[in-house]
Amino acid sequence: MSRNADQDEQVSGIEWLTPIEFPTRTGQNIDISLRKTTNAEDCYVRKPGGTDVMTTNANIEGVTIHSSSDFVSCRITIGPMDESLLGDWALCGKRADNNGEQDRCQLVRISWNNIANPATQWTTTNRPKFDYAVNYGGVLSPTVVGSGNRISCHIITPKGEDLVIESDSDYPHLKLVPTGSSTCSVAIGPIDASLLGDWTLYGKFRAVKRAVLNEVRLPMNLFLYDEENPYSQAYNVTVRDLIRRIVNLGSTLNVEVTSTGKVDSCQCKTPSGDTFDLDSHSYEGASFVNVAGSIACRLEIGPFTEELLGNWTIIGKFSNNNYFTELQQTFQLSEEDPRNPIIDADRTVTNLNEQRVDSYIGDSQRLIINTGSKIVAESCHISTPGGLQYAISEGFNVPGVEVIEENGVECGVIVHVLSKDAIGTWTLIARAARKGVPIERRLPFTINVRGTVLSYVD
Repeated sequence: MSRNADQDEQVSGIEWLTPIEFPTRTGQNIDISLRKTTNAEDCYVRKPGGTDVMTTNANIEGVTIHSSSDFVSCRITIGPMDESLLGDWALCGKRADNNGEQDRCQLVRISWNNIANPATQWTTTNRPKFDYAVNYGGVLSPTVVGSGNRISCHIITPKGEDLVIESDSDYPHLKLVPTGSSTCSVAIGPIDASLLGDWTLYGKFRAVKRAVLNEVRLPMNLFLYDEENPYSQAYNVTVRDLIRRIVNLGSTLNVEVTSTGKVDSCQCKTPSGDTFDLDSHSYEGASFVNVAGSIACRLEIGPFTEELLGNWTIIGKFSNNNYFTELQQTFQLSEEDPRNPIIDADRTVTNLNEQRVDSYIGDSQRLIINTGSKIVAESCHISTPGGLQYAISEGFNVPGVEVIEENGVECGVIVHVLSKDAIGTWTLIARAARKGVPIERRLPFTINVRGTVLSYVD
């Protein structure tokens, strides 16, 4: 005769953990486990119907017995799932020294998610794998968010143990984080060597409307931020895409990385491989500069010589409450060869409507590309009728061309029509980013000169 949990607690003094609801489908495997304790335990399984079987028998149909580990004293896998394995199962642990303490039992209620079609798959969202830099002694609390109310919160350990994390499960180094009903969050830590490796956090949720089951999974890799100093504060590292800049020799340029919170440190790696930081004496030709109230690592480079061209990397470390972020940004700084300009193949090119004007020697013409919504300007260039292309920056010097610096103008020049060299098609080029996507806008501008002047310039 089977008994319920309340009867067992009254009669035999069993400590029942929070029951776990397990909606399932055909072919699925289900893990049940009990947390590791300091005392050795004998494990037994209570099958649907109330029969208790010791796991030492190791011959329970549909059940795989697993040995204890750093996380569990008792663990079984039920499946692959079919009709005969549905019902209320319990995994229990009894003190091996039989000192009279309560047995503890984890009840799991297994039922079809879709009774009409037990093989039906539910929606599973797989998040991209996330690499977490960690340090010994730290705590990591990853989170997934589903649709509707949480049914259960799971974490799969590097050894493949699928653990359901409840408020009273109390696995070593693993705690359920109290959050909203549509989230699953588990605190992992304090971090030590046993917790490094590949994990998966996932939650099962039941949508409020139509009661549809959905699952969200987050694969993770936990690795030491600094293997030589494992207790050093870990920063989650983001390596940003390379940024290309064209500079003129003799000019100076400011480049930076920005974040939120506060600046912990700034470091720079130069084209020669040397490194320096905020506390170092300035490197010849470059130094970190004052940013006033900005949360940034800002580097001033120049005046440029050929030795200063190449890849510069700024490494900024920032903290905001308990979030620690390291941003690595590399800037490729080059001098543009007017006869062989650099082509940035990663950019989306927009050719603006060509403009044509009739002019005369001594006249001046304005070429302008205005600033745009959600556009972050990067660089400006001008291509001459002779096919030469120049970067418009400090040190720019093209005879007869004046740079426009006005509000609302992203790139602009005034072409003074002083000779036949000004006649023909110019192209003004504005390189920028729109919502993080590199773009290039090109404005062709043709200057015609008529009459006797045309005869002269021919």
